[in-house]
Amino acid sequence: MNDTQTTRKTGLCKAIEAAEYLNVDRKRIDAWLEDGTLPTVMVGTHRRTQWVAVYKLAGEVDETQDVN
Repeated sequence: MNDTQTTRKTGLCKAIEAAEYLNVDRKRIDAWLEDGTLPTVMVGTHRRTQWVAVYKLAGEVDETQDVN
């Protein structure tokens, strides 16, 4: 996982970006998108998730913190 002192991104991210950040493979991210572990946003035919959800999954942000 990335150093917590780096600037956090906001908005939506691709599955491959989330996978690289969390240091897991793309298939794991796809499974988390399918089972709801990561919320899914459809952009056309592509699935995206929010960076804040990735940070929460990484344990870097609790449910009450605002990432912005």
